[in-house]
Amino acid sequence: MKSSVIPIGHLNDKIIIVTGSTQGLGEAIARQAAICGAAGLIVCGRKQQAGEAVAQSIQTQTGTPAYFVRTDLTQLAECQNLITACCDYFGRVDGLVNAAGISTRGTIENTDAALFDELISVNLKAPFFMMQAAIKVMQLQQIQGSIVNIASISSYGGQSYLTPYVASKAGLVALTRNVAHSQKWHRIRCNALNIGWTETPNEHAVQQQMGKGKDWLQKAAPSLPSGQLLQPPQIAKKVVFLLSDDSVPITGSIIDWDQQPLYCWD
Repeated sequence: MKSSVIPIGHLNDKIIIVTGSTQGLGEAIARQAAICGAAGLIVCGRKQQAGEAVAQSIQTQTGTPAYFVRTDLTQLAECQNLITACCDYFGRVDGLVNAAGISTRGTIENTDAALFDELISVNLKAPFFMMQAAIKVMQLQQIQGSIVNIASISSYGGQSYLTPYVASKAGLVALTRNVAHSQKWHRIRCNALNIGWTETPNEHAVQQQMGKGKDWLQKAAPSLPSGQLLQPPQIAKKVVFLLSDDSVPITGSIIDWDQQPLYCWD
């Protein structure tokens, strides 16, 4: 006999946009959203072939309509177009996940203006203007929407080699609280996850750029309490819960999702 109980975190036919969803954490969130009942998904990123493959895979495996919209988050017009494209495909936006981000290394001594601008552009400016565009749609259509921002445990102060990254994520945390406050009477919720060190293709690329060997993960994992880096599917389940009506009325919450004490930076 099939159970009639709806699992916690069911999305009840919501339309969801997930940035940075051509790989890694964003892809895991998009797949989890489809599994949990999303009526439609927008996958975005800069890699056309990878994005189309993810969207097609989600649609084939779950039956959830999914479309890829190529988006360069350093370009304001493309950020705004992402919300427009979602409305063109599905007619509305119920949830936005700002999962895209870059963590290029830089200290207070060696960060130049170009690196600082890139990190702020992708990690803070893009989420700001995508939230702005999505909120306008939600308000116009009186949608009780949910926004989830992927921040970082480093937003508390962070490692010395992540100075501009820390600045961008600290800004995103403050922005999350501000948006939650300003939108509460519209019943549009905004929360964030302060995630820790996560195993993703982007992190692998960063480690390689730093000169670490291909076995960096095998060496890093034993240094952590759980014996592993955070895994995208673990985080994705929490994100989808925050998108769902099961997390109402939670808003303005910054949830630490890490295994290290906050004072252990380097």
